Amino acid sequence: MLAWFFSDITFYGTGQFRHSVSNRLYPPSTSTTPQDVVLFDSIFGLIIAAIGLPGYILCVIFIETIGRWNLQFFGFIAVAVAYCALALCYQFSTPPGIDLALFGVTFLLINFGPNPLVFIIPSEVFPSHIRSTCNGISAAAGKVGATLGGAGFPLIIDSIDLFGIMYICGGVAFCGSLVTRLLIDRKIVNKAATSHT
Repeated sequence: MLAWFFSDITFYGTGQFRHSVSNRLYPPSTSTTPQDVVLFDSIFGLIIAAIGLPGYILCVIFIETIGRWNLQFFGFIAVAVAYCALALCYQFSTPPGIDLALFGVTFLLINFGPNPLVFIIPSEVFPSHIRSTCNGISAAAGKVGATLGGAGFPLIIDSIDLFGIMYICGGVAFCGSLVTRLLIDRKIVNKAATSHT
C-alpha cells in the first residue's frame, strides 16, 4: 500500500510538471504564439513518453530474471538518484539537453521498476480470500498519492522552485525503497510469483 502511494506521488506529480519542465528547459520567446507553445509541449511530451515507454518493455523482459522485489527496491533507489541528479542539474543550470534526457530517464526508471511492480506484487502476495479487498486498498493508496503529487506540487512550486520539487520526488522515491526493504518480505514475493507462473 505504501509503496504504491509513494510511487504514484512521483509518477503523477511529475507528470503534471511536463509543461513547467519544458518551459524551464526551453523558455518561450516573446514572439512565441500560443499555438507554438501547445505544439512544443506536445512534442516535449512525446519525447518524454518515447524515453519512458521502453521501461515497461524492459520490465516485462526482466521481471522473472531480476525478480519482482529486486525490481521494485532497486527501481525506487534508481528513481531517487535520477530525481536528485535532475534537481542538481536544474539548480546549477546545466545544458537543457542533459536535463531533458534525465527527466525522460526518471520515467524510464519508474516504468522499469516501481510503477508496474506496485500493482503486480499486491495482486500476487495477498491470500485469495482477501486479495481483492487488499489489492483495492493498495490501489486506493496509490490514487491518494497521485492526488497528493498532482494537486500538491503545483501549490508549492513557486516557493521551492522546480528543483525543490525534484528533490522532494527523490526523497519520496527513497521512502518507497525503505518501505519495500522494511515491510515487503522478499521470500513471500518470490514464493507468490512462483505459484502464479
